[in-house]
Formats: sequence, structure tokens, C-alpha cells
Amino acid sequence: RRGWHVANVKTYQQYTLAFWYMPVELHSGWSSIIHIGNANNRRVPAIWQYPRATRLHVRTGATGNWNDGCDPGKHLPMRKWTHIAVTVNNNAVWVYYNGRVVCSRHIRGHARTYGTQRLYLGDPWYSPTHGYVSRVQYYSSSLPWHVIAKLRGSQPS
Repeated sequence: RRGWHVANVKTYQQYTLAFWYMPVELHSGWSSIIHIGNANNRRVPAIWQYPRATRLHVRTGATGNWNDGCDPGKHLPMRKWTHIAVTVNNNAVWVYYNGRVVCSRHIRGHARTYGTQRLYLGDPWYSPTHGYVSRVQYYSSSLPWHVIAKLRGSQPS
């Protein structure tokens, strides 16, 4: 579903977004999974699936670049649940799959905050992903790896 506004969240310079995701079909273009932000250029964060692939494109707004981020090279397994976590502190972003770091990068400047923003599953500006999202959690701090590993819990059914 395109632009499904599911919640409003207060954004922070340090945060963690965690959720389960299962891709079920490839899309010919960029497909939006989740986006926190009231506009396309407000990304706290925003996550897409690459065209014709299960690789993720993870973006977060920073003072030096509104479209900064980290793109893991590892592709997600098709039709299987993967726990994804994105954590951002003032100058770095980390992406985790199933509790393990798959991408980390320094961002230009520090992470932006925009007050309260909309949380979309499949944002209004891109086609929605062909997949399932479950158990979305947003934290007002950059959680350490050992806490992120515990967030996984059991897979959705």
C-alpha cells in the first residue's frame, strides 16, 4: 500500500528503528519499505529496496547531506523474515540484519531532527515494496549492539 501513515513519532538526533521484514516479490523500480518524515527529503530514517533486488537502501538526514546513509551489500533472503535495525548517533549510522552489523558509515555533520513526523509503511513518494513489515519499534537513543541483538526475539508467524 502506498503512503500508509501508521503513526506519528517524535524524531531525535540519536535513534534506533527496528522491525521485521520479508520481501516476497521483486519490484522493477525503487520500492519504499518504511519512511519517517513528512516530506521526501526528511528521512529519519527512510528505507527502500533496490530495483529488481532484495538489497536495502538506508537513508538518514544529516546537516551535511539530507540523503546520507549506508547501503548494505548483503541481499535479504526472499520469502524469509529478517530482523532489521538502523541506529544513528550524532555522526554515524549502523545497519543490522538479525543482530549483526552489515553496514556502518560516518555521516556528514550530525543527524537531523524534525520534531514530530509521520511514520509511513510504503511512503507517498515511491512505489511500495512487495513484502511484509512487522513489529516496528522506534527508540529515542542509539542502542548498543548487544541490546539490538536482543530486540530480535522470535520471528513473526
